[in-house]
Amino acid sequence: MLQAGEAQDARTLLYEMAQRAPQYGDELMTLAEQLKQEGRIEGIQQGMRQGMQTGEREASRKIARAMLEKGIPEADIIEMTGISAEELPSLQH
Repeated sequence: MLQAGEAQDARTLLYEMAQRAPQYGDELMTLAEQLKQEGRIEGIQQGMRQGMQTGEREASRKIARAMLEKGIPEADIIEMTGISAEELPSLQH
């Protein structure tokens, strides 16, 4: 089936295993579905992490904008929000 160092994608591997051992076909297809579901879950979790990071970034930008409007020194804003010195001017109205 697989030789040392030989790479195949999981779908191809499961298909070949099912062809070579038909008595395990249903079990292999169940395994394939489980792997597919795990991939979906992992994708959803990754999307949620990215969404949270984006939300946190937008919150920092909003806070930095309010701090600029209050006249807080830029160095303090950079330190407190993590906004870069290069990004700060784009937040000024």
